Amino acid sequence: LSLGLAFICFTVIAVIYRPIRAEMMKSRDQLTFLSSGWNVSYQGGSLENITLPDLHTGIIPKGQTIRLTNTIPDLTAPQTLWIHSYYCAVRISVNHKVKYEYKTEDIGTNVFIGDSDQTISLSAQDAGQEIEIEITPLENMTLSTFDSPIIGSERDILRYKMGSAFSLFSCSCFLIIFGLVGIFISCLVIFIHGQFMRLFLSGIFSLDIGVWLLCYGNYTDIVSQNAIYNSTLEFLALYLLPLLTTLLFVQIYTGRKRKFFLSLSFINALFVLIVLICHYFVGIHLNTFLVVCHILCAVDILLSMFVILSGFVKKEKLQRFQERVLLAGLIVFMLTGTIDLIWFNLQKYLYFHPGGYHSFLLLPLGAVVFVISLLLNYFYFIMDNMVQQKEKEQLLNIAYVDKLTQISNRTKCERDMKLLNEANKPYVIISLDLNHLKQVNDTYGHTYGDTLISGFARILDKCFGPIGTVGRMGGDEFIVMIAGQSRQQVDNRLLAMEALLAKESRKDKRLVFSTSYGCAYSQENPEMNAMQLYKLADSRMYEMKGRVKKS
Repeated sequence: LSLGLAFICFTVIAVIYRPIRAEMMKSRDQLTFLSSGWNVSYQGGSLENITLPDLHTGIIPKGQTIRLTNTIPDLTAPQTLWIHSYYCAVRISVNHKVKYEYKTEDIGTNVFIGDSDQTISLSAQDAGQEIEIEITPLENMTLSTFDSPIIGSERDILRYKMGSAFSLFSCSCFLIIFGLVGIFISCLVIFIHGQFMRLFLSGIFSLDIGVWLLCYGNYTDIVSQNAIYNSTLEFLALYLLPLLTTLLFVQIYTGRKRKFFLSLSFINALFVLIVLICHYFVGIHLNTFLVVCHILCAVDILLSMFVILSGFVKKEKLQRFQERVLLAGLIVFMLTGTIDLIWFNLQKYLYFHPGGYHSFLLLPLGAVVFVISLLLNYFYFIMDNMVQQKEKEQLLNIAYVDKLTQISNRTKCERDMKLLNEANKPYVIISLDLNHLKQVNDTYGHTYGDTLISGFARILDKCFGPIGTVGRMGGDEFIVMIAGQSRQQVDNRLLAMEALLAKESRKDKRLVFSTSYGCAYSQENPEMNAMQLYKLADSRMYEMKGRVKKS
C-alpha cells in the first residue's frame, strides 16, 4: 500500500507539473518587477541607480536600517506591492507618508519575528510617486541580499509565487505524502516485524524534508500568515535532518559502524535539544544556530563519507543488496545537500551568484532519489521476506510433514501433544492402525502398500482434518487429536470415516481399507497427560484389533 500510494502520488505530480507551472508562469507577464533604479542609503553612505539583486552590502547588523527609494511605475488600476522580509522590521512610505509598518515597534528588542511576505495596496494616484522602503534586521546574520519588490494583482502574484518554484512544491508534497503513508504503514506493522523500524524512520525523514522544503519555498506563508510559526517549523525541520540521517545509517550498519553512527546521532540530538532550550528559555533564537547547523552537517557528511569509503577500500560487504541500494540513495542525498550548503554560503557571504537563495537547489532531487532508493530497498526487502518465508515453509514441511502421506509426522504430533497439555480445553486422542497392510505388501508389493497408506491418510484428513490434527506415527500407525469437541461429534466423525473406508474398498479389490482404533478422552482421565492418554488409546486400539482378528 505504501509503495502503491507513493508511486501514484509521484505519477500524478509528474503529469500535472508542466501544464500547471506553464499556466502559473503566464502571470509573470502581468507583473512589474522593481529590480532597477534604486537609490540606497546605508551607514551614512548612498548608492544611486542600483539593480537590487546586485546590491552587496555585507551582512547588515541587527538594528541597522537600510533605506531603498524608487519611483512607482504607471498603474492602470489598483495594484499590490509585494516584498519578502527576512527577520526584519519594515516601513514603507509613499510620497514621504508612511503607508505600511511591520514590527517597527520591536526594533531594539529581542523578539523572534520570523520571515514573511509583506503586501500593501497601491492606487492609480500613487503612480509616479516616490516609494521608500526602510528595512531593519531584528536578528544578526540574516540580511545580505534583497529580493526585488513585485507590483501586480494579488492573484497574479500568488500564481507567480506558486509557479516560480513549483518543482520545489511538487517534491515537498510528494515527500510529505510518502512520509505520512510510510509512518502510518510502519506503525501498523512495527510490532510484528522489527525491520519496519527503518520504514518508520524513513517516513519521518521524508516528512521532515518535505516540510522543510515547503517552508523554505515560502509556501507555508500562503496557508498561514503566522511568520513565527512558519519560521520555527522551517528551522526545526532543518535542524532535525542531521539526526534523522545518522539514525538511518544506524539502521543500515552493524557492529562498530553502528555504534559510531549512534554516537553521531546522540551529538545531533543534543544539538537540537540545546537549540530548543536556547530559543525558548535563553533568548538565543533558532536562526542564530544556522551556521552551527551547517558546520555540524559538514562534519556529519565528511565523517559519514569517510566511514562509507573506508568500507569500500576494505572491500566490506553490506549484509543485503537492499542495504546497498538505500546507502546509495543516502549518499546522493548527502552530496546534493553538500552542494546546496556550499552554494548557499557562497551567495550569502561572498555574493557568488545574484538572484536569491532559491535560484539553485539540488536537495529536492537528492530527496527524491533517496525515496526511490527507499522504494527499491523495500521492494527487495519484501522479495527477501517472501523467499525466506518459502524456505521456512519448506523446512517446516521437512521437519513436521510425513513425506508419503503429507500429513503430520511423529515429531509434529508429539509437539502438538505438549500444546494439548497447556491448553485449557477437553480433548480426545484416537489411535488407529491400518489393517491388512502386511498382506497387501506381501501380495501386491510395496507400491500398493504405499497407495493403501496414503489413501487411508486422505480419508482420515478428510474426516478429522477440519477439526483436529491428523498424523502418522510410523508404519501403519496413525493418530487423531481433537480439542473442544463433544463425544457425539467425535462418534459422528468415526462413523463417517468407516463409511468412506467401505466406499474406497469397493473401488479396487486389491486395496481393502480397514482400521482398528481406540479413543481416550481427557475428561475420563484428568490426571493423565496427552502422551499417557495416547498410550491408553493405543491399548484400546489393540483390544479392537484383537476382536477383529477373532471375527
